[in-house]
Amino acid sequence: MAISIKESISIGLKDILTRKIRSVVTIIGIILGVMSIIVVLAIVGGMNTATLAWMQERGGLNKIEVEKNWAGDRRDWNLAYFTLNEIRYLRAQLPEAKAVNPTISLNWQSIRQGDIVYTADAFGVMPDLLDVEEWSVSQGRFLNDLDINHNNNVVVLGSKLATELFAEQNPIGQY
Repeated sequence: MAISIKESISIGLKDILTRKIRSVVTIIGIILGVMSIIVVLAIVGGMNTATLAWMQERGGLNKIEVEKNWAGDRRDWNLAYFTLNEIRYLRAQLPEAKAVNPTISLNWQSIRQGDIVYTADAFGVMPDLLDVEEWSVSQGRFLNDLDINHNNNVVVLGSKLATELFAEQNPIGQY
């Protein structure tokens, strides 16, 4: 013989009212459980958003970084960069790549303009840097293939370094 829904609800409410402490503890447990799930989902959602934003800043999923193997002999660490011939070979092997930007970095370099000395990181890059990093040049021009092919001494300054070294002067064409 089955119990009707009305009778079942009535029995349940009577049980809740007779066992008040157990009922309150159960309700608190349910509320805390649901809240903890919502908090975890919010944290995971925030991490996903932050991770996707970080990846997008660095070119998204369309950007790959390739480095030489650093596990080799420490005496070869000064050779841990790609030569221009290796870069040209990599470009030839990857015709699908829209841009290739090898980078050599030198940390804490002294940069001089007259009597002013400024310490900054220096990077050797290729013209594709603007496409890879989605940057633009506010004044002057960026490196081009002629600069690379003719080994021209060209420097592109960041806005902070240009201000520090040249103050109100126009840095374009200066040494």
